[in-house]
Amino acid sequence: MSAIGRARKTAENIGLTSQFTDVCEVKPRLQGGTTERKDVHLDRMAAYLVAMNGDPNKPEVAAAQAYFAMQTRRAAVRSTSTRGACLDAMTVKYPH
Repeated sequence: MSAIGRARKTAENIGLTSQFTDVCEVKPRLQGGTTERKDVHLDRMAAYLVAMNGDPNKPEVAAAQAYFAMQTRRAAVRSTSTRGACLDAMTVKYPH
């Protein structure tokens, strides 16, 4: 099964089946006739799932995995610092 197939299965198992959009593009050929190209449009979550299910030996997949790992780390740090700032702002200091 391909990385996209595994990612689709993951999305399906957690109820995110609308993340993958199959598209088919038909273009005319210079010699006459047409050529058909099938593709999949991904939203951010679908791209994440495909990257996590891809072969890390491929430079593009490794780069995507690193990108999503860095973004996850940034979000976690931002969440922690924002939470701390909110708690500091909510702390009431009573005079002694």
